[in-house]
Amino acid sequence: MGKRTRLLVLALVGLLLGGTVGLVASEPAQAAEWFPVPPGRVYTVDGHGYGHGHGMSQRGAQGAATQGLTANQILDFYYPGTTRTNIGTPGVRVLLTATASADLRIDSTAGTPYMYIQDAATGILAQATSGPFRVLTSGTSQRIIRWDGARWVNFSIGGSGTYAGPLAFWTADGATVFAADGSSRNYRGSINVVRTASGVSTAVSHVNMQEYLSGVVPAESPPSWRPAALEAQAVAARSYAWWDIQTPSASYYDICDTTACQVYKGRSIEDPRTNTAVHVTGGTALYYRGAPAFTQFSASNGGAMLAGSQPYLVSKADPYDGLAGNPDHSWTTTLNASYLESAYPQIGTLQGLRVLNRAGLGQWGGYITSLQVVGSKTTVSVSNPRFGLKSTFWRPRAEGNPFGSFDTLEPVTGNKVRATGWTIDPDSPMSSLAVHVYIDGVGSGSFPADIPRWDVNAHYGAGEKHGFDLLLPVTQGRHEICVYAINVVLGNTDTQLGCRTVDTSGLPVGEFESVRIDQGQALVTGWSIDPDDRAAPVEVHAHVNGAVTGIFPANGAHASAGAHGIMARLPVRPGWNEICLYAIDLGSSKFSALGCRRVELKIDPTGWMETATGGAKDITVTGWALDPETTDPVDVHVYVDGVHTGSVTANRSRPDIAAAYPGSGDLHGFAATLPAVPGQHAVCAYAINVLQGSTNQTLGCKTVDVGAAPVGAVDEVSVNGFDLRVRGWALDGDTSDPIDVHVHIDGQVAAIVTASGDRPDVAAAHPGMGAAHGFDRRLSIPSGKHTVCVYAINVLGTKGDPKISCSDVVVNGGSMPIGKHEYANTVDGITEISGWAIEPDLPTSAVEVHFHLDGQVLGITKATEPRAELAEAYPGAGPDHGYTGRFAIPKGWHTVCEYAINAGAGSGGYTALGCQVINVR
Repeated sequence: MGKRTRLLVLALVGLLLGGTVGLVASEPAQAAEWFPVPPGRVYTVDGHGYGHGHGMSQRGAQGAATQGLTANQILDFYYPGTTRTNIGTPGVRVLLTATASADLRIDSTAGTPYMYIQDAATGILAQATSGPFRVLTSGTSQRIIRWDGARWVNFSIGGSGTYAGPLAFWTADGATVFAADGSSRNYRGSINVVRTASGVSTAVSHVNMQEYLSGVVPAESPPSWRPAALEAQAVAARSYAWWDIQTPSASYYDICDTTACQVYKGRSIEDPRTNTAVHVTGGTALYYRGAPAFTQFSASNGGAMLAGSQPYLVSKADPYDGLAGNPDHSWTTTLNASYLESAYPQIGTLQGLRVLNRAGLGQWGGYITSLQVVGSKTTVSVSNPRFGLKSTFWRPRAEGNPFGSFDTLEPVTGNKVRATGWTIDPDSPMSSLAVHVYIDGVGSGSFPADIPRWDVNAHYGAGEKHGFDLLLPVTQGRHEICVYAINVVLGNTDTQLGCRTVDTSGLPVGEFESVRIDQGQALVTGWSIDPDDRAAPVEVHAHVNGAVTGIFPANGAHASAGAHGIMARLPVRPGWNEICLYAIDLGSSKFSALGCRRVELKIDPTGWMETATGGAKDITVTGWALDPETTDPVDVHVYVDGVHTGSVTANRSRPDIAAAYPGSGDLHGFAATLPAVPGQHAVCAYAINVLQGSTNQTLGCKTVDVGAAPVGAVDEVSVNGFDLRVRGWALDGDTSDPIDVHVHIDGQVAAIVTASGDRPDVAAAHPGMGAAHGFDRRLSIPSGKHTVCVYAINVLGTKGDPKISCSDVVVNGGSMPIGKHEYANTVDGITEISGWAIEPDLPTSAVEVHFHLDGQVLGITKATEPRAELAEAYPGAGPDHGYTGRFAIPKGWHTVCEYAINAGAGSGGYTALGCQVINVR
């Protein structure tokens, strides 16, 4: 129930925002509370209560009832000094606010034979067969049409076709009224259709007080509440309506049906329990000094009643409001600076909020009675500021303390555990924080939280470098590990991200210390000991590129581990290899991951043709090449259009290559100029192999235009999720018209775009060519490493299409599907199983999902349901990746699981999305 606006003198802005601007009522002097706008421009707000806080708390009434208070005791607590008086059963006229329309429909109650219609202006009464009727209002007149079973036809009362109204409708059992949005409710009594504006009529429900309250009490208090709470609500609602009847809002109605008065929903929501409360309290209303009491009430007062406009609307603590699981007693939400700037545009940019006065009762001093909205241009004073929140009893949190999550803690070996998580400080959201780790209450180090976490950036927009992934040394056994985020700038708290427990009992200990190439194989070293049997050597399994490649005992000499050292040679393939060592406890089948390292086996030359530039009649190539098996310069062969055109020795000084390849020397650069006819040519360079290997390594191929060729530049190749952006410019010296640009991903044409965007800088650099030569294109791209190349297309087609740029991008996501099982619920015998799945290799495609019940295939579907949050979290993938399966499952306990079937790179396999144990009843 809202505060009656006719009792208050409020500025319009105050009404809209839940507060009053300008004049502030006198309050006791209090220290001002200053809350500067947070860095993210969003306040976190804690608050209490729901509504104005005057009079009875409906949640408090339920709480008091659970403590054994009667309805009269509840009413005496919330309205002290009032008395109870029997007012009988007066009539009530209720404005049905949502029915205002030029075309208002009233239907007969089902099962009634007749509809009665009366013109109040003439008193003439008509009887009609029950059915649907509509009142059409035009200007200052009304007319009636009815449905005759086939069409709408005119209906007259006493021969007249138009009426000044009001028009009354009733049956032997009430009537059904339609709101302007098409919804309908059934009401007892009669319905008056009153012209309330030019071309608009509104329905008014005419009922007696008991009928009225039967449609109010269940709308204001859940019928499941204690009888004493429902009876207190019935008396408060009757008293409020009776007070309203004495001072009606207009000549044609006494009270409205919304929270601006008290909610009334007619017979549609009547309940036997609330009807009993209305009957038990029949006729009882509260009076104060011989006059009806203004019995305001609200959902919750947060534990502090706020003084109102009457002597019995007092300020005092409410011990009952926080009982009975009241969700509105305390709450937390957000308040955006942009909301306040939009509401008070005169302030400019919000600087902060200054709370000047509070009511004086409750946490922080209770309800805010006056506040200033401080902006860059001016300050606005607001009385009773609600700002769209549940109440005016609120306070912004002191900003500045870090937040985050301690995500996982897992044993790695008997003496190491892995801890992961993330943290952000709102005062410096783009900065990476330090986290402090305590093991069993003892400080164990400070670590930077600077590992990329794209998921954190997607949610908070604070950059990716906020993660931590720590390998922590421990003794064997059970440990409690706590992680704290260290505050910077403002705030005064190092936030505890969480504490977790881990047990490394029974796991071997050890270390994978090093790997290097020796005589064409990988030489691995380390150590491992089983603390349960220190005499016996631990069995070590070596995995190379995911396959078991060696099994050997840790029984070599080691400086610190004695006879438990690891030294073994493993076959590896040319190129990069990932080697992982595992220590196996044969007695328990437990194993420890000693670690993984990468090593590269190089037998073929390497290098890069860095440039290939066309002149008027020649081509110049530059770059570098070396063979890792020798420090001597190697030969480079250059091919033009597939024909060996020249050779050059890579013997120019390149200190950068010497730094990048220690021990190889610096004489590995090359440059050569070769003759060529005008036109477009493919230029490739090869490093000639020496010693081992048989591959003459390709140093790269480039397309070169000899003569006048297009030029351009790529300003940006960037990836956000699965969204690739390519931006730059291109022009052809043969014309000032825009030319086409081809974007290739991994050698395939991904987009053709016309470089016609406005680029004044290009126009300035190339006089006479104009400015319409820019391009900016976004593409969806799957996960993995990709080469993105951009080509400017020659308009004449005789000198080739030069490559403007070529660069590699990495799209995180892996080759297997990702996703999550979210829930499995059974309703009416049908079990609904839902989640989402995305194929990183094919991010816009629909993943096939298999449902298993107790290990057996239950069904198959495609993840095609729209999920807006997925499009936001995985840019470029689109929203259509949700799935829902509905199945009739036998009664009893079952395990349901979902699997996303891989269809991309590394075809085959699946990702387990999750399982849930359900009980089908």
